[in-house]
Amino acid sequence: MSNTASPMHDARGQTIPSRLGSMLLRGMHVFLTLLQTSSVAVVALLIDGENISPDVIASVLAEAGKFGGVTIRRIYGNVASPSMVRWKEVMLHYALQGMHHMPTVAGKNAADIALVVDAMDLFYREHVTRFCLVASDSDYTPLVLRLRAAGCLVIGIGEPKTPAALMKACTVFISTDQLMPSSSRAKSAPVAPTSSRPTTEKASPLSTTPVTKATEGLPALLVRAYREATDGKESEWVLISRLGIVLRQMDHTFKAAVYGQKDLSSLLKAHEHLFEIQKRSGKGGHLEVRLRKQAH
Repeated sequence: MSNTASPMHDARGQTIPSRLGSMLLRGMHVFLTLLQTSSVAVVALLIDGENISPDVIASVLAEAGKFGGVTIRRIYGNVASPSMVRWKEVMLHYALQGMHHMPTVAGKNAADIALVVDAMDLFYREHVTRFCLVASDSDYTPLVLRLRAAGCLVIGIGEPKTPAALMKACTVFISTDQLMPSSSRAKSAPVAPTSSRPTTEKASPLSTTPVTKATEGLPALLVRAYREATDGKESEWVLISRLGIVLRQMDHTFKAAVYGQKDLSSLLKAHEHLFEIQKRSGKGGHLEVRLRKQAH
């Protein structure tokens, strides 16, 4: 009897179609795995819990989520500190990983150093290139500059008192007062006393002057930012979140509220003579924008 394998069988007795089917299934599995892991960029959320209120955490996650999947969520601080008490209540709810660091010397903040070390570790070992740093301390400026120099995207979120050096170092910087609901801001704003007598006087034209001056150059600014975001391709759709990044790079103080709108989407809708707006097809349905032909 001949020991020669059949043309339809290999040396292990498997049929050729069976092996091809197994290889195809394995290839498909690898492809789907790569597709799932590469379709959404990872964003590392690093929070200095001792200097930021937990009241804004939901809005922080929403902002960070505009730039990718916030799969790394860490909050740094001394849990024995009074400033961290309220953070304990929200850590489980928002799946935040507590990075407790007890200061070994009075007056020294070990949490700051731990956050910096972890950020560089995530960059070099995990190849994370998108970071959301929630802090208001200028000591983080060298870290942000180092990450930016390496090509990373750094979204900064901090209190209005955040030093300008840290604001300007970030790719995008968002003040916490922009994340608070308008009703909360209204409660903290002082209310001017009003007269009980009705008046027919017209409002002073000086009250609208700052907004008018700002609005004059707004169309040109929006068009310039769009062209920068699309590398000059004037018929290309671009995500509004991407356009917002470019606008803040051009002017870190840029806010839609200055122009009387609640957000950038509303501001662009008010300029529909310049831009077309649509929802991107697929999961998420994020808004995207394109320059109209007559505006070229």
